[in-house]
Amino acid sequence: MPQVTLKTLLTNLTLLCISLTFLTSTVRAEIWLDDELYLENRSHIAISPSHDNQDSWGVGFSDFKFTQGLGQSQIQLGSKLVFDDKQQRLILNNLNLTTSISARDPSSFPDWQFTFGRQTISFAQGDIFATSLSKNQTQAQTLNTNHDRNYTQGLLIQSQLGFIQQEVMINHDPQREFNYHYQLYLGVPGYKVGPLKLVLEYLPEYEDNPEKLIALLSSALQFPLASISSDTLTGDWQWAFQYAKQLDSQNRLQNSSQTPPKAFQTSLSWLGFIPQHNLGLQFSYIGNQWENSDDFDKGQETLALRYQFNFLSGQQVELGVSRRIQPESIYALRFALNYFI
Repeated sequence: MPQVTLKTLLTNLTLLCISLTFLTSTVRAEIWLDDELYLENRSHIAISPSHDNQDSWGVGFSDFKFTQGLGQSQIQLGSKLVFDDKQQRLILNNLNLTTSISARDPSSFPDWQFTFGRQTISFAQGDIFATSLSKNQTQAQTLNTNHDRNYTQGLLIQSQLGFIQQEVMINHDPQREFNYHYQLYLGVPGYKVGPLKLVLEYLPEYEDNPEKLIALLSSALQFPLASISSDTLTGDWQWAFQYAKQLDSQNRLQNSSQTPPKAFQTSLSWLGFIPQHNLGLQFSYIGNQWENSDDFDKGQETLALRYQFNFLSGQQVELGVSRRIQPESIYALRFALNYFI
């Protein structure tokens, strides 16, 4: 393991990652076409020195999405521009048609929704960090062109019956041809106990990579502190977790003593300790063989602290500090401005 000198530590402590995030929520624009046309724009710019190349500065993306309603259906078109000081890449990440079927008696029959085409998928943990041990195309700053899991295009089938929501995704990509995921939500109204979320992903064998079955379980508990402290403490407390394990049948047959790759993350947050202020602490552990996350690298242990201040309607300041414990100690500071126009 590389030795961390005092000079390296001080350099890492002074590392400042300035992130400017612009998120435009749903906009109704009658002057465009009609009331059913929506425009979303999300951009992220991070200015920081690269750990691998000190001459490299700056990385970010811009995400544009147009949604046109068609009665019970809608068509969506979106593109993502990823850029750094070395190259710029443009990818079409949304081009799909969604249609909904509502049941006359929602208590007895589920509502259905079908989305066909290229679309964005996220399995993020439900907390203020919103990171995932698996796919998280809504947060990833860059696109790894060597990672076939960046491709999400196919048929998504969703059903909703009361507090139970299920979805099946039949995904096509150039290397694996077809892979699948199943997702189950169990939710409780009010202050949430959950939703409990179970994700199963099947990735067939291709080239030198064996077939994989990935299981991801996550949930969150959130309650008002006043319910246990007689109004002496304000705000809500939240505990969130996400645990994932990979079942690799080929490796198990070759070596039954091998431990299947796994990863987990957990966070504890105090929401509204002062009105409009949030504070969270996150710990994540990523196994040495875990290669399925858009947010974490394999063999990584990280401790992160994040603070949010919603100072005006639709405007938020975010500060954070994180320490990568393994494979080497690296500190990073975070400053972000989020705008909801």
